[in-house]
Amino acid sequence: MLRALIIKLCTDGGPVSLVIPVEGKKDQFVITVGRNLAVMTWDGKSSKPAKVDILSTVDDEEGKQDNRFNDGKVDPTGRLWAGCLK
Repeated sequence: MLRALIIKLCTDGGPVSLVIPVEGKKDQFVITVGRNLAVMTWDGKSSKPAKVDILSTVDDEEGKQDNRFNDGKVDPTGRLWAGCLK
């Protein structure tokens, strides 16, 4: 089911390259979609998320709109580290 949801998000907003569960929230995930960092609320069963809130957009400057999130992870202290590529 997560695979189907990621495919749906890819067609709606660009490639999903990061999915990290939010500690203490059974239905929330930090995701990256294209150039957007977002929090997705999803019950794990539905074919669509209940909500996707964009937190930030990277590389919005002229000449950088082709960039996108590539990879990321959370370190032991809970900080998110993510990288972009063109």
